[in-house]
Amino acid sequence: MDPSQAFSMHVDDREASSPVLAALHLYPEFRIQVERLPVGDYLIDDSLLFERKTLMDLAASIKDGRLFVQAERLASAGPRGALILEGTAKDLTESRMRREAIQGALVTLTLFFGLPLLRARDPDESARLMLFAARQQRSFARGAIPRHGKRPRGKARLQSYILQGLPRIGPERAKRLIEHFGSIEAVIAADAEALTEVPGIGDAVAETIRWAVREIPAGIYSSTFPSWSRTMAQGAIKKVVLAYSGGLDTSVILKWLQEEYGCEVVTFTADIGQGEELEPARAKAEAAGVKEIYIDDLREEFVRDFVFPMFRANAIYEGEYLLGTSIARPLIGKRLIEIAAETGADAISHGATGKGNDQVRFELTAYALNPDIKIIAPWREWDLLSREKLMDYAASRGIAVEMKRDGTKSPYSMDANLLHISYEGYDLEDPWVEPGADMWRWSVAPQDAPDQPTVIELMFERGDCVGIDGQRMSPAEVLAELNRIGGANGIGRSDIVENRYVGMKSRGCYETPGGTILLKAHRAMESLTLDREAAHLKDELMPRYASLVYNGYWFAPERLMLQAAIDATQAVVNGVVRLRLYKGNVMVVGRKSETNSLFDASIATFEEDAGAYDQKDATGFIRLNALRLRVAGRKRR
Repeated sequence: MDPSQAFSMHVDDREASSPVLAALHLYPEFRIQVERLPVGDYLIDDSLLFERKTLMDLAASIKDGRLFVQAERLASAGPRGALILEGTAKDLTESRMRREAIQGALVTLTLFFGLPLLRARDPDESARLMLFAARQQRSFARGAIPRHGKRPRGKARLQSYILQGLPRIGPERAKRLIEHFGSIEAVIAADAEALTEVPGIGDAVAETIRWAVREIPAGIYSSTFPSWSRTMAQGAIKKVVLAYSGGLDTSVILKWLQEEYGCEVVTFTADIGQGEELEPARAKAEAAGVKEIYIDDLREEFVRDFVFPMFRANAIYEGEYLLGTSIARPLIGKRLIEIAAETGADAISHGATGKGNDQVRFELTAYALNPDIKIIAPWREWDLLSREKLMDYAASRGIAVEMKRDGTKSPYSMDANLLHISYEGYDLEDPWVEPGADMWRWSVAPQDAPDQPTVIELMFERGDCVGIDGQRMSPAEVLAELNRIGGANGIGRSDIVENRYVGMKSRGCYETPGGTILLKAHRAMESLTLDREAAHLKDELMPRYASLVYNGYWFAPERLMLQAAIDATQAVVNGVVRLRLYKGNVMVVGRKSETNSLFDASIATFEEDAGAYDQKDATGFIRLNALRLRVAGRKRR
């Protein structure tokens, strides 16, 4: 052909091995030059610019946010741009991308970026499309490229598709946003507080929407898409580590994360002594397509590094609660962050509700250990706000759960670990209602405990219990054995109305048999070995320490500071405590320390002390301490 009639074709060097380039060489109309292009993949006559994507690449670029960054660059380039989508429906199915997400992205590309979308089955057809476009370009005076593709029918449906181009907005959320606000302009103009009024839009999703459109004036889109595109690229979540029990809530969360975020999910199940078989959780995760599954035995670490340090402080919240749930959360949160680092995940997720303390505990821990981690809290985002809705969701997606609609499973919300088991909800929501006898699982009723007392001896070293009745044990073994002994004697039941950190009062019932025994014994050991002022100062600091644990500040500098001070006192807390357990009661009946006892019988005796204590010294002591009282008394005369 006449060389003057040939088309100049510049091909990006990253497409050098593409089968499309091989197909282009079959057409003599093209004079091909391979080089690095700043934008796009194929440039014809410096006037037509094509970006080619396989459908698998399209799905991946939607997930990670690259698509709109590339689209903005393509649309703002000098040559007229178009996007070639190459592949078949089978490729799209294998991508596992939601159909609505793809449609929403395509509508956004067409309507907002003004990019024509051209479909090709294979590389050969992609090459033919570009040849046809080049010919058409020359045949039209203005070089217009016809646009293809159907718009969604109906204004509301069209707007819904467009909104799905926003990060974290699936079809249901998009539909609710349009129904609530009436238009895309109103959605973009809404502040975060207004957005959270829409069912299923929690604080995190609302903030994501605001980030995505912060610089977009209401009703004006095309000139401000760069900031939207950058936000989508930065905010994309590729992999999330889920704290997973295999129960109803977290099984639904697992599927919800896969659907709503389109990301890979890693599950983490912690064995902290809850007494459940954990392998079913592995089977459920595998059935859900999870590739990386962590089931970690953390029982020894839990007691050694969390429970025992807390008991060195004699921590008890509001005079009754031994902090069984509170102390477990920082360990789980810590391991979530560790697994995220090990697997390259950029987010973690948990099943704590938006009403409780656990959400705070998990997230304060996470941010303390990784300030940049992203956190997904589904209960603050979705509209599955009842047990019935969770069951319906699970049934609609074939999720196997143990919870039965007929109520054959316990009606209470329970949480267990080596330190305690808790019960909340159901009839406990009325603080006047006495819990049924069949609720309690770890202990017999005190009146049904043995008629003969059980006597045990606990061995302490540096403030920690290291053995029972002369037999040394590991920390987890100590607590497990005390739970067994205490439960058999009706010890450790409590019924509490507590003040949650989030502001509400909540009723909970707890069984903490081993912890109840341990606290009593530890205080008895300290009474023998600690200096008076050190002991009193510890007692003054204890409520603050307990509040820090309860509220989730385990890794905060103030808790670490208090722990260092408390641990410094424990070097002398060594010895043995003897206890009598009888029908719910723990009685200290003996304590001794061969090395650190401050009890001096020769001074404390009521008998002749052979001059060990001169009682005349008390006169001056009293007069000096009474001085300020005497001065004040004279002033009142």
